[in-house]
Amino acid sequence: MPVTAPVVTSSILAAGPGLVGPKWLALTGAIGFAVEQWVLAGGVLLAGVTTGTAGGGGVVGAPTSLFFPPQPLPMNAASAAVSILGPNGQLASAAIGIGVANALTTTAGYAGVSIGVGAGTDLSKVTYADPVLLTSLLTANFAAVGIVGPTAQRLAGGVGAGLATLALTGTGVTPGIVTGAPAPAPAVGTSTSKVV
Repeated sequence: MPVTAPVVTSSILAAGPGLVGPKWLALTGAIGFAVEQWVLAGGVLLAGVTTGTAGGGGVVGAPTSLFFPPQPLPMNAASAAVSILGPNGQLASAAIGIGVANALTTTAGYAGVSIGVGAGTDLSKVTYADPVLLTSLLTANFAAVGIVGPTAQRLAGGVGAGLATLALTGTGVTPGIVTGAPAPAPAVGTSTSKVV
């Protein structure tokens, strides 16, 4: 199951049950769509180590093969850095961070290529998460639901930076599978992938 806007949105809502209202629903929906678009655009990349038989091939990590710690700190710090403060600001930041991490952990897999190994296993870690792409997607999705203005720009910047930082904590917990053209010799190689 790929990362989808409804899964991300409902996960954020579940992480912040005390936050209610039409603006909160619009905000979480916009974040859900932006995260889905970010992932589909290759905004979260991984590097890994492959083991098996020599060769080259494709790498696939099944959904739930990655773990993103559900921690509020990256989001709270990023929101505070752009002056999104106060009790509701911190509660919203925590819900966004925990919700997106939970959504990624339960749905995100990965796909890419293996160099050096044609058949075997892969263990990958997130090594790049593009905050600029996510911030621009957030800005566009916020505008689509009527969240505009200077505060919306700051909010998009804070959420983009916070979620990109959070994504960098993602790591493989279940080995991915390398399939391709193997040779009859053991080997260790590398992989590059993107979250799907």
